[in-house]
Amino acid sequence: MTDASRPLLVDRKDLTSTIAMVQERAASAPAHVAFRVPEGDGFREVTLPGFLAEVDAAARGLVGLGFGAGDAAAVMAATSYEWAVAEFAIWRAGGVVVPIYDTSPAERTSQILADSGARLAFADSGALPRLRADELDLGAWLLDGQGAGSIGELGASPTSPELEAELDARTRSVRRGDPATLVYTSGTTGEQKGVRITHGNFVDLVLNVAAAWEDVINDRGSTVIFLPLAHVLARGLQLVCMHAGMTISHLAEPTQVVATLPRVQPTFLVVVPRVLEKILSVARQRAREKRMGRVWQAAEETAIAWGTLAEREDRGVPARRPVGLRVRHALFERLFYRRIRAMLGGRLEFLLSGAARLDSKISLFFRGAGIPVMEGYGLTETTAPATGNRPGRIRSGTVGEPVPGTTIRISPSGEVLVRGIGVAAGYTDPALTGQAWSEGFLHTGDLGSLDDDGHLTITGRVKEVLVTAGGKTVSPAPWESLVESDPLVAHAVMVGEGRPYLGALLVLDRSELANWAEREGVELGELVTSSSPIAIENPALLERLGQVVASANETVARSEGVRRVRALLAELSEEAGTLTPTLKVRRDALLAKLTSFVDDIYERKNA
Repeated sequence: MTDASRPLLVDRKDLTSTIAMVQERAASAPAHVAFRVPEGDGFREVTLPGFLAEVDAAARGLVGLGFGAGDAAAVMAATSYEWAVAEFAIWRAGGVVVPIYDTSPAERTSQILADSGARLAFADSGALPRLRADELDLGAWLLDGQGAGSIGELGASPTSPELEAELDARTRSVRRGDPATLVYTSGTTGEQKGVRITHGNFVDLVLNVAAAWEDVINDRGSTVIFLPLAHVLARGLQLVCMHAGMTISHLAEPTQVVATLPRVQPTFLVVVPRVLEKILSVARQRAREKRMGRVWQAAEETAIAWGTLAEREDRGVPARRPVGLRVRHALFERLFYRRIRAMLGGRLEFLLSGAARLDSKISLFFRGAGIPVMEGYGLTETTAPATGNRPGRIRSGTVGEPVPGTTIRISPSGEVLVRGIGVAAGYTDPALTGQAWSEGFLHTGDLGSLDDDGHLTITGRVKEVLVTAGGKTVSPAPWESLVESDPLVAHAVMVGEGRPYLGALLVLDRSELANWAEREGVELGELVTSSSPIAIENPALLERLGQVVASANETVARSEGVRRVRALLAELSEEAGTLTPTLKVRRDALLAKLTSFVDDIYERKNA
């Protein structure tokens, strides 16, 4: 199959903006709790009308400053309720939102402000030092503070009938084709591109995602948003949940998500694969501490077998569960599975995994343990989701079917092309738009394939294909993702361009390495704390990693397997240019910094 499409489920041309869509929901369900905001030891519950009252107050302040309809304003802060208030205040005032990751270096921030023409910015105290307020004619306003210079001061501005009428007029004047946001994405290439996402993109996508996944996203559910709200996926999720009536909690620090879930007890959660890998790692570690490592291994195998049969049933294939499997599953349910569900809050019905490839075995494990995982796929240029697995139609290892109103096409070269309701209007630079859009389709730069049911599988990146000295063309992504599913490996980077065989750099996870060393009684000394790139030569660790590499090699052709690796510790960061804000590796930048380690792969006789 080279094309897969799904028709629109909802077509509401009368809804012209994001703010109008949420106002409609607030009018129809005024008592529904939309947000649970941390306050002291508990939470403050906020209804949508209450939220919109705060939004209107801040928007009045923006108009009083001289912020005009069509003006741009930046938001640079960690994920929080206040982030949502700032975004909607900008929209209510008729403006365009420019999100900036709170970890972005000052130079990149300045480039975004200059290209977008932002007149003001909202920032939290952590991001404010990297924001040059003198570049903004209406200044920078603090989100996590009170008094002068804060969003609270803006919200305390007096109102008048004329000002209220002005806000309403600005909301009515917004058209579906008007830009709602300019999102700057550099991906793994380092080239900054401003993506123009319209109000129509958001509205159509929100309505159709909510309709297609109504058994997951509904007014009986709740979620925790801990992904950066600077990422379009998190903002799209927030809009979908607000429209569908879910209750949202925000979490600024992703590392605290597992500790937070039992308190907020979500029914639905959007995660990146690394979160699921960490949960499995914690479960394995606890089992080892209780001297139940082999029992846990059997529990993993049982859950995967159970999940595999469940997916067969999704396809309409009878899947009989042998007595032995049923007995083992019941035993491990009492020993492990219910504890994992409790770790995730105890009420979780579904997980959605995105932003990176998920090992199908991890997906099957969680399915077998009672929490189905739906993978999805999208880009900033598609306003996040372009495809997604749905309950009852989950195919582990795939990123699902097209979102309603979307067409996926596989080009003759294997590139994934997308056309549909979420595809953005283009870049701020028309020349870049001309390079990426053709005949209504966005060229994603990803390689993929469609199965007979229209499920998409991503197999790599067009620009990351390696060609060895023998002329063999290899896409590194599948092999890399398998290796990265091991908790010890933070990043796997295959090398071999122009070389006689394939090798790989394995950048280890510092905390997992420390846990492994303690568990195995291995003394690594200062290696774990070194800030400089350093190779790991410990024989026991190399043997352990060798097993991971061998397992990944079994899944590919012999000529596509990695022959030698170098394991190392290295500090990768957005500021150093080696990671994107979403923690993807910038391959060229990383390899430039680690050239000596790559050379060592091919110069050493033993590795």
